[in-house]
Amino acid sequence: MGRPKASKRKQHHSASPKKTYSTPENIAYYFMAAAGAFVLIFVILGLLGYLKKIF
Repeated sequence: MGRPKASKRKQHHSASPKKTYSTPENIAYYFMAAAGAFVLIFVILGLLGYLKKIF
């Protein structure tokens, strides 16, 4: 119980004061977010088309 939590140290590490948006990590993150949004849109359109085909 006396051991320090790892999440506290990890949170301190992620809270860096300087933000650079040109790093490969951020580019990959935004690319993943955009891909997820496109997949979500295609899934919604596919479901709407499927429901229209039924009714």
